[in-house]
Amino acid sequence: MRIILFLIILLSLPFAANARAQVDTVIAAFDRGCSDNRGNDRCDPEYHSIMRKLYGIESAKTLKSRKLDVRRVYIINGYGRDVIAVTFLRKEDGTAWVEILSPAWDLLKVQPRKLIGTLSPSDWKKVVELTSLADNASGSKVSIALALANIEEQTNDSEKPITLCIHGWGAVFETASGDFYAGSCKDEEGVTKAFDTLPIARAVLPECTGFQLDEFRNMASLLAECQLLGGDRYIAFEAWTLANAINQIDRQDVTRDAVASFFADKSSIAIDQLFNLYQQNDIYVFPPYGEAADKASASGQASAYSDDGESYEYNEISFEFIKKDGAFLIESMTYEERKTIRLDEDSE
Repeated sequence: MRIILFLIILLSLPFAANARAQVDTVIAAFDRGCSDNRGNDRCDPEYHSIMRKLYGIESAKTLKSRKLDVRRVYIINGYGRDVIAVTFLRKEDGTAWVEILSPAWDLLKVQPRKLIGTLSPSDWKKVVELTSLADNASGSKVSIALALANIEEQTNDSEKPITLCIHGWGAVFETASGDFYAGSCKDEEGVTKAFDTLPIARAVLPECTGFQLDEFRNMASLLAECQLLGGDRYIAFEAWTLANAINQIDRQDVTRDAVASFFADKSSIAIDQLFNLYQQNDIYVFPPYGEAADKASASGQASAYSDDGESYEYNEISFEFIKKDGAFLIESMTYEERKTIRLDEDSE
């Protein structure tokens, strides 16, 4: 049974002649409590370099060379995708702040800037306490050699209880003196400490206070959404309320009246266009871009899988929002021709 879980992960790996080596590597990562849901070894320092490249950030050791104390937490979701990197920094004079980034998102027309907030001395003290498990850590809790040596015994022992853990969230801690990975399947306490740093960050980011936690999976998802707001983030958040309402409509229950309620001009031909898109698609509006006190814009997609499940089809949508009677509404909407991605060609 335990091998079945590993094989599910391995189905997503590219075929290679050394398939056994791939199996051993993935199982070893699981045994060390280092694997995410995609089989990536999150304890591996080389993989940490890949993560930093994804966010476009420098290592804690590099920042230390510029006389900065650094405590960083990366959050990985239950599907093995990177969600946010939260970097706490402190100068020698005691000035401290937090920076938050999500991975670059090609679907956004303008890549959002990092979130930055000032930390108090007590904030910094809490962060140090919560991230101290990374100090002088090697990243891996059990050696690869030991894990490989025990693979056969652990997978063939029918007397041992079966433990099934999938879609567990994880966190990588990084400091100048060490790094450490915690996955909720084997180190729930470590993941809890990582998530306990996030409210400290949110409390010093006024542009994120409008978001309600019960609208998100967790605080990491909330901060990622906030960071993706573009332009004037206060205006973008007001427009996000409209975008979120559009996203919440189930295509099985959509009515024309519900779609019309999103538009400033109730006679707009775009109402029927959007309503028709809803009939065969899931509609998703990405976090908006705040342009002016009464103006915002957003991109989105109308997407669906093909009937045979072998391709992903979508229309790209552009929205212009206008503020009317205290709330944002759709001023105009355009969409492009249908595009198709063959799933066997999609790296994701």
